[in-house]
Amino acid sequence: MKRLSAVAVAVVLCLGVSSSFASFDYFTVAEQGTGEVKFGLAGDEGLEFKIRYSPMEKLEIFSALGGATESSTSNYTIGARYQIIDMLAGFVNFDLPTIASSNTNHEFTLVPGVNFTTSFADKFTLGSVLQLGMQFTDPLVMDLTVGVELDYAVNDNISAWVGVDFVYADMTGEGLGNKNNKGDRELKMDKENALRPVLGVTFSGDHVYVGTKLGLRLDHEKKGKSALGGIGGVEFGVKF
Repeated sequence: MKRLSAVAVAVVLCLGVSSSFASFDYFTVAEQGTGEVKFGLAGDEGLEFKIRYSPMEKLEIFSALGGATESSTSNYTIGARYQIIDMLAGFVNFDLPTIASSNTNHEFTLVPGVNFTTSFADKFTLGSVLQLGMQFTDPLVMDLTVGVELDYAVNDNISAWVGVDFVYADMTGEGLGNKNNKGDRELKMDKENALRPVLGVTFSGDHVYVGTKLGLRLDHEKKGKSALGGIGGVEFGVKF
């Protein structure tokens, strides 16, 4: 009971979940009575601290501090995830208005989603996520994110992974989409902004691990022109 109370306090104090490599949302819910803490630094998201804990079978609560997302106006978020079946889980994140955000809207955002996970060939694990961020501004802003990650277990202590996120930011445009030449509403997307490939390596021990990532910025600009850019990050984790 003391352990659960301590974790609950930590989750409430952290309050914030952000998308990043090795996201909790890509794979299965933690086992009952177990949890995980992460501290990381990513060039595109900055510092972040994340925690999750499973107070009961098939359910986990999670939170983090730092690292704004495409569908978030704050870094102050709480969430929960439920394992529906072995391969499928559903989750919901609540982004709450906060002055900690660089976004000037500071609006409430609801982010429901699902994730699919499966293992094959002993050493491979596939994780994926589909989520829709709904920012309650006037008009409503909606962001769609689809992410896929493939992990390969090199041995008991080393794993490599590769993934890509497809981010359709502000898919509703001016509330209903952007106007075309005929004055009708239509959805538009910038491929350079939408696709975000990344890869990394994780080194783990009994209850601790260190992860690294390298990714490509397809929307990078150099001297006013489009150019290929890179991002990197590192995280430290403890499982309990």
